[in-house]
Amino acid sequence: MRAVIYFTGRILLLCLFLQSCAKRDTVPDLRETFRYNDDRLNGGSFAYKMLLNRYRGVDTYTLNQDFNYINSMQTGGNAVYYTTASNLLMTEGEAQNLSSYVKLGNTVFLSCKFFDDTVLDNFLLKATNYKPGPFEIPYNFGINKIALEAHGDEKYNTSFSYYYLPFINSFSEINYANYKILGRNSKGVPNFIVYFWGKGKLFLHCDPAALSNHFLMTGNNYKYFEKILSYLPEAPTKIYIDDYYCNKNYKEGDDDKSLLAMIYARPALAWAFSILLAAFLLYLILNIKRMQRIMPVRKPVVNDSVNFVEAISTLYYKKKDNKNIADKMISYFYDDLRSKYFITNTQMSTDLVATLSHKSGMAVEDTQRLFYNIKMVQDSDTVTDEHLLELNKLIYKFKNFK
Repeated sequence: MRAVIYFTGRILLLCLFLQSCAKRDTVPDLRETFRYNDDRLNGGSFAYKMLLNRYRGVDTYTLNQDFNYINSMQTGGNAVYYTTASNLLMTEGEAQNLSSYVKLGNTVFLSCKFFDDTVLDNFLLKATNYKPGPFEIPYNFGINKIALEAHGDEKYNTSFSYYYLPFINSFSEINYANYKILGRNSKGVPNFIVYFWGKGKLFLHCDPAALSNHFLMTGNNYKYFEKILSYLPEAPTKIYIDDYYCNKNYKEGDDDKSLLAMIYARPALAWAFSILLAAFLLYLILNIKRMQRIMPVRKPVVNDSVNFVEAISTLYYKKKDNKNIADKMISYFYDDLRSKYFITNTQMSTDLVATLSHKSGMAVEDTQRLFYNIKMVQDSDTVTDEHLLELNKLIYKFKNFK
């Protein structure tokens, strides 16, 4: 397990190093958003500027609300609603309000790679959306074409091309009684249609790459969008630009708004979350058993003053320096009195003997004899072996008296 983690870490560091050494200025950002205010290659800012240029003088509003709110505004018809996005995700209620909004006489233009089934089912449509894998993309680059239908005696260059991924998305199961085909993809399958409903029109376009900055700024491809704009009303009362659905990457159900529902609504995010969860479970399984044996508990080193005094006494005893030994014993004995019984005045007196006898539980006579021996040692220049042993015996008895 440690080897796997180590190897993975080295690979990640190598990737970060290679990325830092790369010339970022030479690599274009190919992320596809198609949003109206995105200036990248696959953004939709150029088409948005063309839309504003066509409808100069018309009031333009940016909306960050869904169709439940838009339909409640009761615009009275003859307004244009415009959106370009990667995905169009709606609830059943929003799709019904979209239908009502069109029926009132308004025009809605939707250009998205992926249309939610809730939207398509509401208009009796089906769509085919192809997403190439990461290893397929380099082999799909090439000269790709898209075309608009020529109607009647119209003389118009209906075919446009650029170098990038092919136009593959399309609509199927079209009810031609209510729909009209306006454009086709590189395979000749409808990818741009108009739906007549009530007093209004619904334009559905499933290849927003044809409205991207990269496509429209290649050669004369801007004429492709000019032709599309000619299908829209000449003098609408208002222009509404979508800033809600183009930012929405997950679908909120009418009743299900949980975090897991949002994660599993997107296949790529669902796979990433599942792999992360499986890796975490595998790590737990492999580390159930402890990686190291339990270390035995070591007893702390005893730092007892009595043992220390005994060790020092043994050292001095070998040198036959009984006086020095006795002084050291008395000094540590007084230090023990100060730390254990909080007695600072060690001058021998009746009160001191009585206090220590009471606190230690030792008899008054034995306590008095201890201090009498201490007094003799302090007043003498030499100490005999018998006197030293007697002092040691009394101190030991005092410290260990129970």
